[in-house]
Amino acid sequence: MTENEVVQEAKEIKPLLESGEEILCIKMDSLGIKVECKEGSRKSVKYVTEASLADAFATVYTFDTGTLHLSGTDYMGVRRIAKKDGRTYLFVESSAGRRMVNLDGSRTGAGVLSMLFPHLIMGIKIENSRVVATKIFAAKLPILSDKVPLFKFPYGNVYDDGRICWGEVHMPAITNPSDAAKLLPMFLDSNYNGDLGLYYGTRLTDRSNLRGIADTQKTITSFDYTKLMSAYSHEFTFSGFVSQMMGNNQNDF
Repeated sequence: MTENEVVQEAKEIKPLLESGEEILCIKMDSLGIKVECKEGSRKSVKYVTEASLADAFATVYTFDTGTLHLSGTDYMGVRRIAKKDGRTYLFVESSAGRRMVNLDGSRTGAGVLSMLFPHLIMGIKIENSRVVATKIFAAKLPILSDKVPLFKFPYGNVYDDGRICWGEVHMPAITNPSDAAKLLPMFLDSNYNGDLGLYYGTRLTDRSNLRGIADTQKTITSFDYTKLMSAYSHEFTFSGFVSQMMGNNQNDF
């Protein structure tokens, strides 16, 4: 696709972001990136290139997709995208399930554990193509509405307020939403050492705690949601998370 064609296609997408249409879904399939919208009883579907979608997001000043659809029961994808005052905010969700955890090799006992995870939602704030803030929380349910309660991430590398300790992980430059969506798998694939973890009220101090938790999970098939701790002293929902990330003082890099 030529530069002129990208610009023209971006101009066609831009009205969708600025109009009263509700964006239901942005996802990739065998034909490309599909943008599905709804206005009243009318639905429209358009396939676009990654370049034109990125250009459209870059040139629209303010928008909010609302809650986007993620299909299937085993997924990882963008749940919501918003833009305000020149900053872009992405919320990336992963379904609950079993994942492999890499233990930090800087201390004795490095290795790989099989651990159960709850539903996870990561908030990402982007300014001038740079990631300036990231937070992550857990949920007992898929994030299908603003009212879903959120809880502390249970396993470590996350401060009590949800900020992520990335250690020496290099933050990539963000030129389009798909770049930012890669941060959640980057975090899940990074090395864990148990630091900053809070599991059922027990502070995780090192990887031996993680090994102990993994041992208790060997005979079960889903995460024990009674182990999740409240994010704050008050109820904290996805709507509150969105508002928190979009506050002007949310920078942690």
